[in-house]
Amino acid sequence: MELQLRKGDVTVSTMVFRFLLAFAIILLTFGLLYDPFPQLVEGIHHIYTSPDGLITDYVELAGIGAAFVNSGFMMMLTIFWIKSLKIPFHGSSIAGTFIVAGFALFGKNLFAILPFIAGVYLYAWVKKEPVKKYAFVAIFGTCMSPMVSEVFFYAGFDPTLGAILAVLIGIAVGFILPPIAGFTMKVHQGYNLYNVGFAAGFIGTMVLSILKNFGFQVTLRDIWNTGNNHVFVWFLLATFSLMIVFAVVKDRGSWKRGIHISRHSGRAVSDFIVRDGFYATLVNMGLLGLMTTGFLLFVGADLNGPTIGGILTIVGFAAFGKTVRNVSHVFLAALIGSALGMWDLTRPIIILGALFGTGIAPIGGQFGLGWGVIATMIHISIVQNLGPLHGGLNLYNNGFSGGFVAILLVPVIEALRGGKLNADAREEDTKNY
Repeated sequence: MELQLRKGDVTVSTMVFRFLLAFAIILLTFGLLYDPFPQLVEGIHHIYTSPDGLITDYVELAGIGAAFVNSGFMMMLTIFWIKSLKIPFHGSSIAGTFIVAGFALFGKNLFAILPFIAGVYLYAWVKKEPVKKYAFVAIFGTCMSPMVSEVFFYAGFDPTLGAILAVLIGIAVGFILPPIAGFTMKVHQGYNLYNVGFAAGFIGTMVLSILKNFGFQVTLRDIWNTGNNHVFVWFLLATFSLMIVFAVVKDRGSWKRGIHISRHSGRAVSDFIVRDGFYATLVNMGLLGLMTTGFLLFVGADLNGPTIGGILTIVGFAAFGKTVRNVSHVFLAALIGSALGMWDLTRPIIILGALFGTGIAPIGGQFGLGWGVIATMIHISIVQNLGPLHGGLNLYNNGFSGGFVAILLVPVIEALRGGKLNADAREEDTKNY
């Protein structure tokens, strides 16, 4: 069953479009004002001429200004592409554009994503179906951009051969992604919000395994910026606070409805714009932005490209599955694991596991705090060991891990509960996710 749109949906779509455009402009303006123009140009050049495997922090690689210009630019391109396809702007649009903006701080750029989008266009043409049916698969599928950059810049290949291989691999992967993503959604039943990341993990593992037969080698990167918390903290806190203030000023009832969004499990597909309205969703987004920023400051983590990318991803999915309640389960589990000596929350892979582990927040949202904590602790344990399988070619490594957690844990939980599910977890149409 397709999500039913409320009366006046065109107006809601327009409001969402204007909000997204304003946010992209904020990111772009912050970047343009932060560094001198020559430094920006040099930084953008570094972004477009460097491999982008995990973890490549553009703030460290290219500078704060260039990283945020790339983020705002990529978000704006995504917004106008969605608009050109005449797709209404709702929760999925917010999640898609925010995740692009977030990962454009550490791994995504226009050069690296175009072949994948071309592959999705080719798939739609072969199927004789409109491209907009697979638009969000393409948007989320840009997580595999390192496949293009790593092959293109690989020193072991002739430059011309590397360029041809990079483009062909990108197109081929974009072509096979829609059916694979459709299948993986059925496997985990919507309990992993980063479904395309789960599919991409398998594809990345396959591609890397094949390339290794021809001598291709990739080294997991660890480019990580430190020492800029004082630059980012006020920008983040002010931005997310303004979201809440704007929503409450425009609609006084939005605060209460925004708080009540936590009654949803968050299991995909959960479009809060459709269910609860734009302003209530904006409150949920602002609250999650403040909570996540506060969590990072509390544990002493760095604010940089990857962690701000994580914040933006959580804020984006606050319109499409994440709530204060189900995300708090993930953060609590990360703190418990740290207290038990299981991990150091300031390590990059661990803090990213906590941030992007919120992709399985619907497990806690559906089955309660205890299962949410268990799922997260399993997730952070697994995610530390999956990177070598795909060699960092899948930016959504946590989506890959989250899929495993969901398919391993959810059947056990359902069996113990007698197979009974909350009505909020009903199956939804996931063709476009």
